[in-house]
Amino acid sequence: MVKDNEQNQSEAAVALQPNQFTPSGLVFDGKDIYIDLGKKAEFKIAQQITLEAWINCQAQRRRTGIITNVFDTGQIESGYGLLLDGKSGIFFALKTPSKGIQYLSSKENSIQLNHWHHIAGTYDGKRMRVYVDGVEKATKATADSNIDYNPENDLVIGIYQDNNESYPFQGKIAEVRIWNKARSEAEIQADMTHILVGNEPGLVGYWPLSDAPGTIIIQDKTNHANHGNIIDKTVGVKTEISRENQQPTPPQSESQEVIPKTTQPPTSMLEQTQVIIPETPKATKTKQESTKNKTSKYPYKILSIDGGGIRGIIPAMILEEIETRTQKPIASLFDLIAGTSTGGIIALGLTKPQLNATKKPSYTAKDLVNIFAEHGNVIFYEPLYAELLGEFDEILKPKYTSEGRNDILTQYFGSTTIVEAITEILIPSYDIEQRVPVLFSSNLNKENNTSRKLRKIGEGFTMKEAAMATSAAPTYFAPYRIPTSHNENGFYTLVDGGVFANNPTGLAVIESIIGAKEAIKKGEEPWTLDNTLVVSLGTGSLTKPYPYQEAKNWGLLGWARPMLNIVLDGVNQAISSQIEELIPQSEDKSQQQYYRLQAYLDESLEAMDNAKFNNIRMLIQVAKQMIAERTEEIDELCNKLVN
Repeated sequence: MVKDNEQNQSEAAVALQPNQFTPSGLVFDGKDIYIDLGKKAEFKIAQQITLEAWINCQAQRRRTGIITNVFDTGQIESGYGLLLDGKSGIFFALKTPSKGIQYLSSKENSIQLNHWHHIAGTYDGKRMRVYVDGVEKATKATADSNIDYNPENDLVIGIYQDNNESYPFQGKIAEVRIWNKARSEAEIQADMTHILVGNEPGLVGYWPLSDAPGTIIIQDKTNHANHGNIIDKTVGVKTEISRENQQPTPPQSESQEVIPKTTQPPTSMLEQTQVIIPETPKATKTKQESTKNKTSKYPYKILSIDGGGIRGIIPAMILEEIETRTQKPIASLFDLIAGTSTGGIIALGLTKPQLNATKKPSYTAKDLVNIFAEHGNVIFYEPLYAELLGEFDEILKPKYTSEGRNDILTQYFGSTTIVEAITEILIPSYDIEQRVPVLFSSNLNKENNTSRKLRKIGEGFTMKEAAMATSAAPTYFAPYRIPTSHNENGFYTLVDGGVFANNPTGLAVIESIIGAKEAIKKGEEPWTLDNTLVVSLGTGSLTKPYPYQEAKNWGLLGWARPMLNIVLDGVNQAISSQIEELIPQSEDKSQQQYYRLQAYLDESLEAMDNAKFNNIRMLIQVAKQMIAERTEEIDELCNKLVN
C-alpha cells in the first residue's frame, strides 16, 4: 500500500504541472542583481518552516541562492535556505545548534535547465524534507529542533552571500513563499499551482515576483509587508561574470519582467582598492606612435599562454578582445599556439575543429571564459568535510578530486584528437615515472616517442587527455595516467607542464626555429627570429612575499604550496625576461615583435583555485583594466596579426 500511495502522489504531482500554471517571475542575470529582504522578526522562525518557489534555472552552480539567509564560512554557520546543489538539483539548507549546517540535496538530475520547476523544503523540528514539483525527493533526521540564527544574515532572493562569498542566480524566480509550519506533501501539491491571497494560515512571507517592470520595490503580499529592495551591485557598471550558457535557451513565450538598475551606493568588492600594475616589456614602456602605415609582415606568428588555474580568465578575456577587434578566430591568426595548464586548456579550445568543418574552431575565446567563470567551482570542487578539515586533509591527499575537471573537459573536448587541431599546438606536461618532459604536439612530423630527454607525442591521443595531463597541478590534483605502448609500464603518468614550463614561450620559440630549419630542407621559404611575431599572455605575476622570519622555520610541509607558487612564477618571469632580450626590437620601438601582456596581481588574487564569485569578478576587472591601459598596443598587435 505504501508503494501505491507514493505512485499516486507522484502521478497527482505530474497532473498538476506546468501547462495549467505558468509563472511569469523576474529575470536574474547571474551577475550582480538580487533582492534584499533584510532582517525581520518574521524571518527568524524557531522550529517548523516551509520554503517554496518556482524557478526556471539557466545555469547550475553549487550554493547559488534562490531564497536564503544562510551564513556559512565553514567555521561560522547559521540560517536556512533553498539553493542549487551544482548537480542538477537543489539544496534545502538548515543550521541547528548542535550540528553544522545541513545541505539536503534533491538528488542529481531532479531539475532541468530552462524548465519551470516548483521546489520546496520543509522542517518539522525533527526531520528535513525537500520536494521538486510536489514530490518528496529526499529526507533526513536532525539532532535537535531549533533553527540557529547566530550570526543573523539578511534574507535574500536570487543570490547566496555571506561575508566573503556570493553566488548569484541565473534564470527566473517566481512565487516565493515562507511558512512558519512544516507543510505536508498534499498541502504543497494543493497550492503550488495557485496564486495565494496572502492571509493563508502560517504564511509569513509571500513575494509573487510579478511586479510591474520598472519597480525597485518587491511587494510582500502578507500583512507583515516585508517588502524587498532590488540591489544591483555594480550600479550601472557592466560586469560580465556568467557567460552565455552552453545549452541554448528555448524561445520564451511568457512575459518576462527584467529587474531594473537602482541608484543606491555599490556594495561589491569592487569598492576595495586594488593595486594592479601592468608588467610591460622594455620595448613598450613608453607610449608608441601608431604603426598602421608601416607595419611589417611576419611569416611566422606565435601565441603562448601561461598556466595559472582560475586566473586563466585573464588571457581568455584578452584573446576575446583580439577576436573582437580583428573579427577573426584566434586559430586563424597564428601559426603555433602553445599553452601550459590552464593556458593549455585555452589553446586546445581555440583549435578544436567544428564537426564537418575542419578549419573552423568549435569555440571562441569568449566561450572559453566560461570554463573558468561558470565551471571553476566544479573543477575546484571541495566537499564540505574536506573544507572543514582544511590543510590537514591536504597533507594526506590532493586538495581536489579530478572528477569535476574530467567532466568539464569531456564536455568541451569529447573524443577530438590532438592531430585534428586546426592550428599547430604545443602542450607541455611531465611524466613522473619516466622522468621526462612530454610535449603534446599536433604536428606528426615532430613525433618523438622514444627519447629519454624529451618526448613529443600526438598521434592516438585526444585533446581531453592533453588537457587533463597539462592541468594536473601537484598538490591540487592527482597525476593523470594515459595508456600507451610507448612505455614498458603501459602508461604515461603525467603532471602539470608548469613544473618546467609554466610560461611555454621559450618552447614555442624553439619550435619555430626547428620549423624554419625543416622549411629549408623542403625548399620552402624559411623565417628567422628577425621576422617572427611572438605574443605571450600571462595569468598574473605574483607579489605575495614570504618573509625570512617565517620561511626559515619551514620544513617539508611548510614549503610545499609556497614552493609551487615560487617555481611557477619564477619560470614565468625568467622566460619573459630572456625572450625580451632575444627577440629583436627597433630603436624607436615602433616595430615591436614581442608582446607580453601581463599584470602584477594584488596578493589577494593570487590563488589559482579560488573560484568564488567575488574573486572571479576581480580577475575580470584585472583583464578589463589591462585591456584599457594597453589599448593602443593591442590595436597595433591586431593590425600586425591580420596583415
